[in-house]
Amino acid sequence: MTVRHLRIADGEGLEPAHQGSVRIAFATADRHTVDQHFGLASGFAIYQVGCSGTRLLEVADIEEPADAAPDCDRLAPRLQVVEGCAALYCNAIGAPAVRRLLTQGCQPRKVSHGTAIDTVLGTLIAQLRERPPAWLSRALRGEPAGEARFDAMEATGWWAD
Repeated sequence: MTVRHLRIADGEGLEPAHQGSVRIAFATADRHTVDQHFGLASGFAIYQVGCSGTRLLEVADIEEPADAAPDCDRLAPRLQVVEGCAALYCNAIGAPAVRRLLTQGCQPRKVSHGTAIDTVLGTLIAQLRERPPAWLSRALRGEPAGEARFDAMEATGWWAD
């Protein structure tokens, strides 16, 4: 598989740990709508989202050779592209991909085919300004997602009786 990245490097990037912003990925072929199944996605757009707005950070294309082995790991390059993102928006996703995304701290979010990326970004900005959902609050605080959060709680000495 070939993965091509186009990263925007204008020196004005917001780091996820600063300014209350997070990285959000979209499975998209047309760069305007969420229109792909995660495991088969041929393209991704990654945005930085904060209370003050959004910024396109990167687009990535994934090309699979026609003669790819049927047992090859199709998820690995896609998981690598969305690494460091707080959430991934897609049209569909399988259970193994959900588990692997949660393990790396990325919240999968399923939306209808053709949902406009701008609409999702607007909703996220409003949530950041008002009341972020639990997964977004955890991402802003830098807390791990999924089962890793229980390991982190145990490491701090937290115990339930």
